Amino acid sequence: MTNYRKGAGRELRVADLYRANGWVVYRSAGSHGPADLVAMKSGRQNELIQVKATAAGPFASFGPAERDGLRDEAIQAGARAVLCWYPPDRKGPRFLHVQDWPAARAA
Repeated sequence: MTNYRKGAGRELRVADLYRANGWVVYRSAGSHGPADLVAMKSGRQNELIQVKATAAGPFASFGPAERDGLRDEAIQAGARAVLCWYPPDRKGPRFLHVQDWPAARAA
């Protein structure tokens, strides 16, 4: 299985998790922006979600420029920026919100 297919499968699993909890989710196939998924739910703040599965850690392939891009678009949309990271322990995804990210840029 190619890395693209593995990544797409993870994105679809995350979308299914959100949908199971009442969210409407769209996948941004083709990466037209920094978010892999857009999740919306009445009464909740929308979320822009980046999905990663890097054994070296959640931020190994989610560098400062990519974090800034997702954070900036989330702010512009009035949404929350979320990193969904699949660690190598196979215990399921971890959801890291922007306040949990390293070296948050001063606003």
